[in-house]
Amino acid sequence: MACDSAFDAFRQATEYLEPDLRKRAYYRGIWLNLIMRGEYARWSGLNLRTFTIERSEPTSDNETWPKVAFSNGDASSCGTTWNDVQYGYTEQAYNPEQFGLRGPVICQDDLIYDWNTDAFLNRYLNALSHRSQRSIENRYMAIYTHLVDKNVTDSGFTKANGATGTLGTGAPNLTGLPQATCSLQQGNLEEVAYELIEEGATSPDEDGWITLGEDGPIFPLYIGVEASQQILRQNADLRQDYRDGDTGMGDAARLLKRAGATKVIGNFRHVPNIFPARFQWIPTGGGNGNYQRVNTWVMPSKSKGKGAEINPQWRDAPFEAAYVLTPWVFKSNLIRPVNQSNNLRWNPKDYFGEWEFVVGGNVISETQDCYDPRRKLGQHFAEYKHAPEPLYPKYGRMVIFRRCPDSDVTCITCAS
Repeated sequence: MACDSAFDAFRQATEYLEPDLRKRAYYRGIWLNLIMRGEYARWSGLNLRTFTIERSEPTSDNETWPKVAFSNGDASSCGTTWNDVQYGYTEQAYNPEQFGLRGPVICQDDLIYDWNTDAFLNRYLNALSHRSQRSIENRYMAIYTHLVDKNVTDSGFTKANGATGTLGTGAPNLTGLPQATCSLQQGNLEEVAYELIEEGATSPDEDGWITLGEDGPIFPLYIGVEASQQILRQNADLRQDYRDGDTGMGDAARLLKRAGATKVIGNFRHVPNIFPARFQWIPTGGGNGNYQRVNTWVMPSKSKGKGAEINPQWRDAPFEAAYVLTPWVFKSNLIRPVNQSNNLRWNPKDYFGEWEFVVGGNVISETQDCYDPRRKLGQHFAEYKHAPEPLYPKYGRMVIFRRCPDSDVTCITCAS
């Protein structure tokens, strides 16, 4: 019977090989730290709704207050005019979603003959862990993008409301946004800060994401290193050393230590993003178009197997996004598996991306026609299930801007 090809990333010892194995470094994202997590309530079905009680305020700042007076000599002054109070809530739907990953097939006997297999496996398992983490981070960012309001750096700094309800199965829909024509400026960010303050996104949290400074609330801005440096050059007089970061005191220090933030400009603490989301503009006719995210990585073939390299199209993409972060945009409700019910029992499972090694060719083969009586073939599987519950999407923001790399590099010629 046919079996899937076994993992071919080990090295056979056919000649002398150096004992050291080198490993490419991974970057650490911020989304797993940012998003709050809860537990999905059992027996809740697949269609859930969340309700946000909205503020009730007068629509006129100059309401009419009639003077109390007698009417036609009548001694009664009970003729009160009643004004109705307007009240409401926002209802948003959300649903559970799932994602699965699997590694290559591994043959037990290969571990006997191939060279330095323990070291190879350690690196391989480490790569699986990072791969699972990156998928979760990308999904969290996509949900965040879907829910929050967006700004585009055109001449009017156009703003679009965030979407309601559940994100579809793929990328967030960015249709209807105009093409960005300007680079990101401090003035754009100040306008965003004013609106966030008006929306009430100013309460400090115990994890130090939002703090209070001398000039009011300080929001974390997840921004590319290049864009952050340009704003710093343009606003050197606004930069301040965030002293708590040096002394190790206060809420800000915890975020500085965790995320590597180095500077505060105005109402924003810049959190460096080594690989920010970048986009290309796809024209749809009539001057309209759509933003399409450019994949950060490609997986070209190596000596054995494949390895991640930075996508050249990502390096040259004309548009980029920065995010104002808050843990209050949505919550990821994790789904606890039912491993036992009444007299029914299953092997324990995990739905938060933990890798499980499953053995048996007839079990791991999709066609189930792999004859493996000694169960020598095995494969890693990871499964993720959660329900993203919207909380306060107005507290976050996404800003899309045109990348305008600095070109003021001075060429100093040599004397000889």
